[in-house]
Amino acid sequence: MTTKICSICYLEKDINEFSKLRKQCKECYKIKQKERHTKWKKTHIEQIKIQQKNWYNNNKEHCSNVNKINYIKNKEKYIETRKKYYRNRDPFITWADMIIHGHEKNGCIIKVNREYLINLARNTTECKICKTKFLYKFGNGYNNKNPSLDRINNEMEIREDNIQIICKLCNTTKNNRSLEEMDQWVKNWISFRNQKV
Repeated sequence: MTTKICSICYLEKDINEFSKLRKQCKECYKIKQKERHTKWKKTHIEQIKIQQKNWYNNNKEHCSNVNKINYIKNKEKYIETRKKYYRNRDPFITWADMIIHGHEKNGCIIKVNREYLINLARNTTECKICKTKFLYKFGNGYNNKNPSLDRINNEMEIREDNIQIICKLCNTTKNNRSLEEMDQWVKNWISFRNQKV
């Protein structure tokens, strides 16, 4: 049996444990390469980020396809992970994030910051109209007790002076009416009810 001494660990090993023309055994060489690679990565962080960004920009369609395939393969796992994340998260933060995202998607201009909405939610425990206690909890589905952000004058801007938190049912009833239109609607409703009786 032919043997050789490794130049790193100084152990005498079988010749098959060495790559051709190398003084280090395969095991030591692998460890050394890993150390070099880790060291290089630490000293070239910015370069790596630029390369990754460039690669992504040149391969967006490929990345999108891979992400779709992975999502389809692991859909239940993704959904469960997402649910777990939101269940364990502060419900006021989740509510504020969903409100901002939803209103931005509908074309509203957001002129309040996230912290303002979180504090507003923490300090609003019941609907200002019907006095229903709110359920700030992820996973309720569509529930009339869920808190809902109402734009008082229905402008396409979310501002501190134009928002209030009311329950889903009251906000659905108010819909896109202004306060004056809502007052008139209530009068009409009372008149209608009186005619029925």
